[in-house]
Amino acid sequence: MAIKGQPTLFYDDANAILEIDGIEYAGFATCSEIGEKNENISHREGGGGDALNQASGIITRDPITMTRGFSDNEELWEWFKSIRDKTVSRSAMKKNGRIIQKDVDGTDAVILDVGPCKPDEMVYGGWDKEGKKAVIEKVVFTWDGPLDRRTP
Repeated sequence: MAIKGQPTLFYDDANAILEIDGIEYAGFATCSEIGEKNENISHREGGGGDALNQASGIITRDPITMTRGFSDNEELWEWFKSIRDKTVSRSAMKKNGRIIQKDVDGTDAVILDVGPCKPDEMVYGGWDKEGKKAVIEKVVFTWDGPLDRRTP
């Protein structure tokens, strides 16, 4: 429970911070695996033969699921709502996403830039009268990539 008069940061206990267009939106306890897969295309060279060659095909990306989160603002909800209600243009639906993995001492361990992304599912949890933070049970994002991983 927060002590009255003391500022509370929503990301104090978070293992992953969701940052959209440079603004920290929420902190989450868990984040799914984030990866890309190259779907290879098999083809034969013009001379025939039994061997197939592999060429790079479509890149696929699984949705990113973040769970057990907290936020002290409504921007994530407003963004999801504008997509759900179709009050935003297709070109403005996606924003540049970044997930910052925190180390046990709270410092940034890994930064993952996922490129253009949008929230496709949101599940909110409960509140109590003492809490000033919205509990986000789950948010699922689709993302376009490319994935860029770096350490601070």
